[in-house]
Amino acid sequence: MQISLSHHMSEKLIVIPHDAAIEDAFMKMKSRNIRHLLVANQKGQLVGLLSERDLLRNLNENEIFVESIMTKNLVSLDVEDNLEKAIDLMVTRKQSSVLVRKNETIVGIITSEDMLVLLQSMLRNEKNQPKFVDELLTFFETYGKKISDPNYV
Repeated sequence: MQISLSHHMSEKLIVIPHDAAIEDAFMKMKSRNIRHLLVANQKGQLVGLLSERDLLRNLNENEIFVESIMTKNLVSLDVEDNLEKAIDLMVTRKQSSVLVRKNETIVGIITSEDMLVLLQSMLRNEKNQPKFVDELLTFFETYGKKISDPNYV
């Protein structure tokens, strides 16, 4: 199944400074009902990604700045890459999102929630169900073992 990232990514990218307080990041996520923030340095360059999971993992730590808990080793896929490639990357790296780029510019993000919305839509579309059910079974045969692994978070 070839589903392009460009049709399902979110283009609403919210940026926070790398030296912002963790509490500010939490409030920004909460007020905008999002789970990921791009992190930029003083020059406006992308230096990291902060996820809700990053915040939750560090609740009891003494860290106070976003840069100390953000994901620094960013990977991205091209806007024309397919959803399967994004899923492979997310499962392999155990992350809930992938940045999407056009040329060298980040233009979007695709998250596990975006994928669930797509899955829900496909399941509701009755005329595609017979073909889709076969594809879904193949998907779970391929990825199900990784997802059911208790160490997979």
